Amino acid sequence: MQTRSFSMHVSNFTDRPLFRQLDKSKIRFFNRAGGAIRTTARRSLRKAPQVPLSELTPEQRVAFRKEQARYKAGLRSTKPRRRERIAQRGKAPLLHMKPKSPLREMLFYSIADDRQSVVVGPARFRDGNLQALENQFPFMAPAMATIAPKLPTFLAQATT
Repeated sequence: MQTRSFSMHVSNFTDRPLFRQLDKSKIRFFNRAGGAIRTTARRSLRKAPQVPLSELTPEQRVAFRKEQARYKAGLRSTKPRRRERIAQRGKAPLLHMKPKSPLREMLFYSIADDRQSVVVGPARFRDGNLQALENQFPFMAPAMATIAPKLPTFLAQATT
């Protein structure tokens, strides 16, 4: 069997051998539901804000003020920044990468092995295989809860 690299294009996604065993309405439903959950999860990710001065240690605050003074005096070419916040446990992760976050870019959906459900979550490539990591990230459950009321509509649209 020939292995392919995963692509987000529907034509490449739906020509896998698994899809040949499913009826078209199920494929449409899985694509619609998986895509909606993935989009909602992507939109829940936010850029990490800077930590306020009040949360810095006194040493960090002094170092930051010195760097600000160097910037104002023209001894530093870029404006100093405080460190970025870290997401609280149980909340969606905050993005620290610029301009694009690998986490946001690596959200995928795929039909589960039981052919009765869709798995949506962050994934990574290892030897051409896609491994789901959604259990490690708490932003997938809220995305599913947001889309869950729309699933009957998606199913009705897929069967027509």
